[in-house]
Amino acid sequence: MAPSVLAGCTDRRPHGAPDLDGFWQTVEVIIGGESVPGHRALGHVQRIDKATEIHVIATYEDGVHVLRPHGLDLGTDPIEIRRRRDGEHLVWDYLGFTARLRCLAPSDTDAAAVMAALEDSK
Repeated sequence: MAPSVLAGCTDRRPHGAPDLDGFWQTVEVIIGGESVPGHRALGHVQRIDKATEIHVIATYEDGVHVLRPHGLDLGTDPIEIRRRRDGEHLVWDYLGFTARLRCLAPSDTDAAAVMAALEDSK
């Protein structure tokens, strides 16, 4: 994983914006209100604050981080990816499913150390 993009940032989070910083691992996937134990997204690790170029309109709406990708068209409805906090978890509404993620470490933690600790916990 690339180094943290915001490692030297001293600006505060905008008022009303949830704290989404960190390495997050998917621990549950929900489709149609039911948990899906064998879903391919389970165990997936992502870092919010990663140096991957994406083109989106991003807003904070009522404590939810809403991403509207530019250039993706899957029909007549605009695509929205929504991320919000639910207690200690991050909830991620994606295309066709909802994922619940747990925080592994802050985003400025060495990625290799995070992945090694995750591997050791198996």
